[in-house]
Amino acid sequence: MRLESGFDSNYNIYIHDEIIELFDKHSNYKIYFEKKFINPVLWEEVENESIGHLYYLLKYGFLIDSFKELFSAFHDTFWYKKAVYRDLLKVGIRIPPCLQTHSINKREYDFDPGRTLMREAKFIGFDTIPMFIQVQKDDNIEYDGKINTIEDLKEILYKEVKLDSEIILKGDDRFPVAYDGTNLNKFSIHEAGNKKSGASGHGTYMADVNNIEYRLGFYKILTNSFPLNVYISANTKMEYDSCVKRIKKHYYFSEDKNIKLLKTKWDYDKVFYPYDRYNINIDEIKLNFVWLENDIKIYNIPKLNNYRGYSVYTKSNILWNKNILGLLYYGHTEEALAKKDDSVILFNCENSIWKYNTNPLEEHIGLLPEHYYSVD
Repeated sequence: MRLESGFDSNYNIYIHDEIIELFDKHSNYKIYFEKKFINPVLWEEVENESIGHLYYLLKYGFLIDSFKELFSAFHDTFWYKKAVYRDLLKVGIRIPPCLQTHSINKREYDFDPGRTLMREAKFIGFDTIPMFIQVQKDDNIEYDGKINTIEDLKEILYKEVKLDSEIILKGDDRFPVAYDGTNLNKFSIHEAGNKKSGASGHGTYMADVNNIEYRLGFYKILTNSFPLNVYISANTKMEYDSCVKRIKKHYYFSEDKNIKLLKTKWDYDKVFYPYDRYNINIDEIKLNFVWLENDIKIYNIPKLNNYRGYSVYTKSNILWNKNILGLLYYGHTEEALAKKDDSVILFNCENSIWKYNTNPLEEHIGLLPEHYYSVD
């Protein structure tokens, strides 16, 4: 079975026909596919989480969880989130999450697999996502495109299935998923078109997670970036001041107490010398605003920034209802800049290309999410 992924990319989602047949015959579940399911994750939660990872990275450097082992709960690191954000932005979701409804002692619904992926998708602006929907055959639910949100599922269970008990979101990952005596409570799918896939079905940039030289290089640029210069092009002082005010309103730099810190097992003195000198004083994490007059060429900004660290350019009419620090997740040591268009640009001022020309090749240009480009 071939399914459209819902994203503009060179891959498709496939489910083996024999798996569907086995699942249908030997399981008490039916599977449906929704191309545009409403992502229920709250933006504020994932932004707080992402800023929290950045906070701990800059506060503790490589002494804390920056270098967890690859398969040791590394989903909760700045590096993993950064890699997944960039990958999702480039190619979208390869393996969709699955919304399940099942009964053990009480009726529950759960997103498994894919709960973490949904949060990551929200951060880059995916308000709708492809979703597999798994329901019990005994409920006699005929999907017919009716389940686009969690509330849709609840309404069907209450009204059509006549369910009178409370439906809750399963919150404990260790709780066993119900099935009827077989191991076919979940089904296997595979992807085509991207041969670099890594964990959880996304992985174009997963190599960066385990590349120590890349992480140290990026961290060096990052610590050279503060105070972070934000260059604003505006026709009038009023337009400039208004833009500064909007950026400051949504700017914060603080910890997220929901993140669990684990000390690294690495020998810091041996592995990270001479990079330990790049540790940054947390008090330096500030924004510095610069008013650009319209006759200044924006691609000269790396020179204005003394070819040092990251910097941000924005037009004064950008809404800025997101934390500007979120842009730092999309920088890369080998890319000169990241953008969707020239309204907002994240410059890697330390990329050597800027000392020779101001016209980077496409291969040196990364991407930024569209939601940073909303206008006032």
